[in-house]
Amino acid sequence: SLPVSVPRGFKCPLTLQVMRDPVATCDGQVYERGAIEKWFLQGRRSSPVTGLTLENLSLIPQLALKAAISAFMSHPAAPQENTSPAGASLDQSAGRLPGQSQSAVEPSCLYEEPRST
Repeated sequence: SLPVSVPRGFKCPLTLQVMRDPVATCDGQVYERGAIEKWFLQGRRSSPVTGLTLENLSLIPQLALKAAISAFMSHPAAPQENTSPAGASLDQSAGRLPGQSQSAVEPSCLYEEPRST
């Protein structure tokens, strides 16, 4: 049979690896938790994807995406790729709201300089 490729949305844009613990930043971009936490620990306050400054550094767990990735990767036809070395956090339940999904993310967190008129 034809090889099945991993959907791009299942891979972290920082690590290029399949995500185990996907989280969204306040602008709605999704990353592997360990990779975006490392990005922030390096003093960065911008989105790695857009380059825009983020108003806050909150991370929203993406439980539906995590379940979809898990289901996809457990299928016999799925490629046996390495998952992100950043790994899952020790406390999987910390900071999660039941049923919270990416659609709950408001892109209003992007900081824009006031425009002079």
